[in-house]
Amino acid sequence: MRTWIVASDFSDLSRQARVRAASDLVALGGGRLLFVHIHTPGTGLEGGLDLSMLGTGADADRAAMADAEARLAAEVAALRSNPAYATLDVDMKIEIGRPADHVVEVATREHAERIVVGSHGRRGIERMLLGSVAERIVRLAPCAVLVVKESAGA
Repeated sequence: MRTWIVASDFSDLSRQARVRAASDLVALGGGRLLFVHIHTPGTGLEGGLDLSMLGTGADADRAAMADAEARLAAEVAALRSNPAYATLDVDMKIEIGRPADHVVEVATREHAERIVVGSHGRRGIERMLLGSVAERIVRLAPCAVLVVKESAGA
């Protein structure tokens, strides 16, 4: 069975990547779609939990992980409930670490055929300061990588 990893940071862009991956995988006859969220200790979720309200350290990380689990479970449930994706086996995995490195580790462990990741297409100083998770995944991946670019109307 083919397995595709979809990296999720709960942004609109990761939603676009999830829908694209699901559609492509269904067109190929089905397979396993594994949503992966990697939590970086000491950070919040994009568009989500405000860790400053929770304190610092381990408590904040536990709260962020619980929130990530609930949000990822909602993404999985939404995809499972769509009849168009009935041929897909959909699952999720949450880990702690550096996003790009851990997505690649999960893909290696799961013998993934493809990784699907969104890219904001940052340029210049913003890219230099923030880095590019998508670029690092492309460089390190043990399999094909589909990079879904942010679309203007999404």
